[in-house]
Amino acid sequence: MDITKVGDHKINETQISQNQEAQKASIAKKVGVSAEKAKEAQKTIPSKYLDKIEFSGDAIAASEGVEAAKTAPDIRAEKVAALKAAVKNGTYKTDAKQIADSMIQKSFEESLLTRKG
Repeated sequence: MDITKVGDHKINETQISQNQEAQKASIAKKVGVSAEKAKEAQKTIPSKYLDKIEFSGDAIAASEGVEAAKTAPDIRAEKVAALKAAVKNGTYKTDAKQIADSMIQKSFEESLLTRKG
């Protein structure tokens, strides 16, 4: 299968063909052609009249990041298992000063957000 590059993103020929067919059908529909004639029209519209889209590297990276976030598990099972094991065998240690500092910081931030000016 042939691969075409758009920016750093690879698109296969099937995707390109499907997109071009959809564009051709849309054009035929706009001019009021029947379904049968639209199919025939798809064969006659030169691809040079079709739109082309190029994605920037940043847009592709953002899209890939969104997809990765969608497929990532909400809970990191290995981390949860390690914490459970540490609690169970008494090796889990907490830092009381860090917890107190975090509580004070959070309280301070919330008081600033709810303060009426």
